[in-house]
This record gives sequence, structure tokens and C-alpha cells, in this order.
Amino acid sequence: MKKYILFLLPAFAVGCTTPLTQKARQLTVIEDPGVIATLDCKELGAVTGTAGIWGSTAGFERAFNKAKNAAADIPTSNTILVTNSQVNPRPFVNANVYNCAENKIL
Repeated sequence: MKKYILFLLPAFAVGCTTPLTQKARQLTVIEDPGVIATLDCKELGAVTGTAGIWGSTAGFERAFNKAKNAAADIPTSNTILVTNSQVNPRPFVNANVYNCAENKIL
């Protein structure tokens, strides 16, 4: 019986996370609004990620990954600014989505 329990534990742990898409892994995450102002970024919208898991690190990670995946779905997005987040009692992440590359002079 113990062998079965140990075998199933990793399966439950993996089921609690939301995998990032390829584009979401490439997003730049910024937590200081002053940085966005200095980069002359174009705001594209806002996203929210939530998790149905009661407050925990895994729940927050799931909410954060959902927000990043939603941001990656917005065309030309490359940067997100986390505007509000919470771990307890129910994790969520709010973020604004930007394109910080189009206004750059190369």
C-alpha cells in the first residue's frame, strides 16, 4: 500500500501547477511601475490569474502562471507588470501587459 501512495504523490503535485507556454516563459516580469515609465512601453491590456487552491506557494505559482499565459496570448506582448497579488486565502495575480520593444530605437 505504501508503494502506491508514494507513486501517486508526484502525480498530485504536478496536477496543481499550470505549465507555462513557450511565449509566457519569454515574458519579462517587472514589479516596479517606475521601470515601465522609463522604458516607454505601450500598454496592451490587463490580465488576472487565479487558483482554486487555498493559499499556498503552489496556488500562487498556479495563479502567476495563468496570468503569464494570458499575457502571452495578447499579440506583441513581451512584458508584464505585476500590479496586485495575494496568496491567502485564495491566490490571485493581477498584471498589466506591455510591449516595451516597439518604441525602442535600435
